[in-house]
Amino acid sequence: MPRKSEPKEPGANRKAVLNALEAWKHPRVDTKDPQAIADRIEEYLKFCVDNDVAPGPAACASWLGISVATLWDWYAGRKASPEHQRVAAKLYGLLQNVWEQDMHEGTINNISGIYVGKAFYGFVDSQEIVVQTNTQSQLSVAELIAESKLLPDANTIEADYSVVGEEMELEDDPRYQKSLARKVKSDARKAAIEANKPKQAAKIKRYHAKYYQEHKKEMDAARRRNEQLAAERAQNGDLTRRKPGRPKKAQKETGADPGQGDS
Repeated sequence: MPRKSEPKEPGANRKAVLNALEAWKHPRVDTKDPQAIADRIEEYLKFCVDNDVAPGPAACASWLGISVATLWDWYAGRKASPEHQRVAAKLYGLLQNVWEQDMHEGTINNISGIYVGKAFYGFVDSQEIVVQTNTQSQLSVAELIAESKLLPDANTIEADYSVVGEEMELEDDPRYQKSLARKVKSDARKAAIEANKPKQAAKIKRYHAKYYQEHKKEMDAARRRNEQLAAERAQNGDLTRRKPGRPKKAQKETGADPGQGDS
């Protein structure tokens, strides 16, 4: 059974934050200079030795001022020069060595150690599945020729889906019959709509003509009323605009002139 994690000692969180704060104090390393990167890594490892801190890729990346993904890209040879890859490979080799010793000696919890291996060192759980197929034929050449003669010839496969005398007529399939009936019905409905378009247009035209005849007198009266109101406004010098067809609202008779106030 895996060993249970021991409870943290008092002040463990404070110690972890202080260790991380040391990385915060350092400026970002010149990532274009592999020697500067190597010197900063050596400085980080000396700090781990002096303060009894377990080294790791995340903390080392913080000391360099880069992300763990960038450090892993250097190790994998992506977006990096050969010198960058050499330094990163040397670092990961050292970190994996420390991690392996901690796992063997039980310094860290088994579950935590497995997580570190998967998260930072690229280890995965894999199960190899081998599929074997017997591709070797147990028949002789003569038997293979005899078997090939039993296969149907390409000339016997007709376009009407008849194979070696067993006819499979498409017209006899009930599903095909239903599909064909739906298509015929749909085509007939589309043809009826196209044929009815001129009738619908003529019907709409007759409706418009009938509406115009029924309301011609009202429209003429409204037009004359608007012309008369426009002439009156022009004669009186009233340049205000009102909605056409709506007469001016009459003043309410109160026995006093609305334009004058109380004396």
